[in-house]
Amino acid sequence: MSINSVQLIGRLGENPESTWSDTGLRVTASLAVTIDKDTADWYNLTAFGKTAEILANYVLKGEQVNIQGRVSVNRWVDKVTSEPRSRVQIIVDRVGLIGSNSRNALQTV
Repeated sequence: MSINSVQLIGRLGENPESTWSDTGLRVTASLAVTIDKDTADWYNLTAFGKTAEILANYVLKGEQVNIQGRVSVNRWVDKVTSEPRSRVQIIVDRVGLIGSNSRNALQTV
């Protein structure tokens, strides 16, 4: 049995970016998770469907969120250099809005 689950609490490093495709709404953003006073780890987030709508409509750069999802690794070969490349991202399943921002009427999706 394998388990691929991640939970992170951090602040968005940018406003979420929305794109539409044949399969629906896709939202991307970056998340900074503080390690200590001077260090943060950065994660690329991708959300789809209702979760993407919540990120796009209720969360802005700098706001704190609780992210639940799974790790996804995309691998490809660079067309110019022929070098193998990879990108780790978090596929977001749930978003918990943290803080007292009054416009955030929805707390968890």
